[in-house]
Amino acid sequence: INNQEVSYTIKTIDFFSQKFSDGSLYLLIGDDQALYFDLWKDWEKIIKKTQLCIAKRKINLKESEIKKINKKLTLNNKPPIWLENPFFEISSEEIRDRIRNNKSIKYLVTEQVENYIRDHSLYKGT
Repeated sequence: INNQEVSYTIKTIDFFSQKFSDGSLYLLIGDDQALYFDLWKDWEKIIKKTQLCIAKRKINLKESEIKKINKKLTLNNKPPIWLENPFFEISSEEIRDRIRNNKSIKYLVTEQVENYIRDHSLYKGT
């Protein structure tokens, strides 16, 4: 949030890798992002440095799509972990759009997150 330049995921991972050098890092993405994860900057490095975890977001995700994602995102015999999570038809992009358009995000994020976003005027100009 405080970074003044483009902040790629790999930079964040490198930061936390150094800060918590004895720990393991996990990266959580939605299956919508997993379909195009190979287009992310340094995506292979991301997979090597973290355990990729994928939350299901589509109600009718096809088995063929899951197989395609697993094949593409398995490196060094380390496949992504698929979470058994409830479906929420909301995305971070939609939350940012709602903020930009002065719409409520109540019940989409916790009260603390909503207050933090408001108090720091986040996502108003993005």
